[in-house]
Amino acid sequence: MRVAEKIAVVTGGASGIGAECARTLVREGASVTIADIADEAGVALAGEIGAAYCRHDVTSLDSWRDLVAELIERHGRIDVLVHCAGIVGDVKLSCLDTTPEEWNRVLQVNLTGTFWGCKAVVPEMLKRGTGSVVLLSSIVSYMATSVATPYGVSKAGVQQLTRSVAIVGAKDGNRVRCNSVHPGSIRSPMTDRSCPGVWSFASGCRTRSHG
Repeated sequence: MRVAEKIAVVTGGASGIGAECARTLVREGASVTIADIADEAGVALAGEIGAAYCRHDVTSLDSWRDLVAELIERHGRIDVLVHCAGIVGDVKLSCLDTTPEEWNRVLQVNLTGTFWGCKAVVPEMLKRGTGSVVLLSSIVSYMATSVATPYGVSKAGVQQLTRSVAIVGAKDGNRVRCNSVHPGSIRSPMTDRSCPGVWSFASGCRTRSHG
């Protein structure tokens, strides 16, 4: 019960890594809200594990503000944000073949959406002087790749954003922590759609602590 009575929200929590994060937080005693656009899967998982579900579009700052307002109204605070929502994009495209539309689509979800989340949630944590933000990056943020360039760039950006948020969260004696997690190849519904039949399961993941 390491997070007993903590108020947690998990974006992208309807499936994949996000779903397992939600399961773990509930098992460890937290009150969890799953935030996703996959309504059917999100509602089903919430009912299964004893969590709440909220439809949420991470690319919309207004949606973030609505989510935060709902959580504050319901619980009075937010203790934990686990931001798992993301997309891989077209893994077949090289950096030179990537279209402006594909570039914008992936960065809007993976990087801008992460920024909006920090912008909306961290001020609420700072009001209380404590909180934990966990941002999903990727092992690709450490690697050069010839394909899936927007994905790699977006996840490297998440790593840098993590550092910035951690510095802000530690100012003036506050204890708002921000850490990034960098998984290797993890099979999930998202990667099944993006990389069918291509698997090299990682034996572990790298993490970076910044706060």
